[in-house]
Amino acid sequence: MDSITFIGTATTLIRLGSFTVLTDPNFLHKGQRAYLGKGIWSRRLTEPALQPGDLPELDAVVLSHLHGDHFDRIARRELDRTVPLVTTEPAADRLSKYGFVTHGLPVWQSYQMNRGGESLTIEALPGIHARGVFGRLLPPVMGSLLVHRANGRVQSRVYLSGDTLTGDHLDEIRERHPAIDAAVVHLGGTRILWATVTMDAAQGLDFLRRVRPGLAVPVHYDDYRVFKSPLSEFLSVVANDREQWRIEAPARGETVELPAGRPGRLRPVPAPEPEPIGIRALRAIDGEPDLQLSWRLECSPDKIWPALTHPDLLSKWLGPTQLSDTDFGVFRVRCNDDGLERTGVVVTCDPGVSLQVDWVEPRDQRTRVAVNLVPDGRGTLLMLTCHDAPRARGTAYQEVWQERLRRLTQHLGVAAEPAPAGQSG
Repeated sequence: MDSITFIGTATTLIRLGSFTVLTDPNFLHKGQRAYLGKGIWSRRLTEPALQPGDLPELDAVVLSHLHGDHFDRIARRELDRTVPLVTTEPAADRLSKYGFVTHGLPVWQSYQMNRGGESLTIEALPGIHARGVFGRLLPPVMGSLLVHRANGRVQSRVYLSGDTLTGDHLDEIRERHPAIDAAVVHLGGTRILWATVTMDAAQGLDFLRRVRPGLAVPVHYDDYRVFKSPLSEFLSVVANDREQWRIEAPARGETVELPAGRPGRLRPVPAPEPEPIGIRALRAIDGEPDLQLSWRLECSPDKIWPALTHPDLLSKWLGPTQLSDTDFGVFRVRCNDDGLERTGVVVTCDPGVSLQVDWVEPRDQRTRVAVNLVPDGRGTLLMLTCHDAPRARGTAYQEVWQERLRRLTQHLGVAAEPAPAGQSG
């Protein structure tokens, strides 16, 4: 029976026909450090379900990229080095020096294994770990498509996303491979310094819309402190989408079977009763209430993004805005609605997709404001979430942000409306 067993982080055992593949081997124990390069490390928060000695006989190891939370010192020391290791060309070059039998693949190139009347093809797919300057500092990353054939006929196609952000490269994958049976989706909204380097909840939904897998298996979301977007956020966004997605979210050690035609199990987190249009009160992991507003704008994210990030454009709808000359990402804004000054700092930014800001209200009330832009068929869904919103202001705080978003749409000069509660696209 074809299946995916979740071990932890992005480590899975995938069984397709007679082939068994291990992905992104991360066997560090809870409390141990994973080294991410450039002097950056993160401590593991979870215990993997298996260790190398517990694994069955492997036919291949597929590695998306060479980071310490995807290939660690335990894997380097204890894995069988004669098993073919399929990865990026730079990672293959480095790991071959440790004695591993590596196969470095350029994008769109393949490695194939044959056994009797079966074959398993591993194709390297494009991935983007980060954009801009930070993207040049990180190791290259690849997605992978596993195609299992029996007697020349395709039996299943499984896409491993790798640590990628969303973007046009996913559209190209969809064009080349329009019938993906299952996708193992790396989430977590991983943040290193100021950069988001893996998909968060909103990007995860965008991934589903672009790739359109028959089944999605989320991984890579709670194992390290640098993972900032929990699984519950992704499940909530997916559950509230207008489309029905097949999701299996196994616990560590659980196995998802992949028989053809079997419907997936949607596992949404509990949601409150719908509130007035466009406003939903959600409960965060730490118990603090969040405020989420959704607007649908009839324009592309590229038109909206400058108005959220350029001081001159922010001044036109939010209030006069100044960036610090000395501290990166720090700003001051005097809001038009009450004339009071707020300060803030950008904590994560994925250009054109998402932005998170630590926002300090008067009297030192601190709020995390997150904005996500999700393309849909009629334009863009703008989702604004205020974490730890001031309770004392209640509905008034909702109305303030609703009016601010209304002024944003007027500044952009595009048709817009609050998205009905219960919709995310």
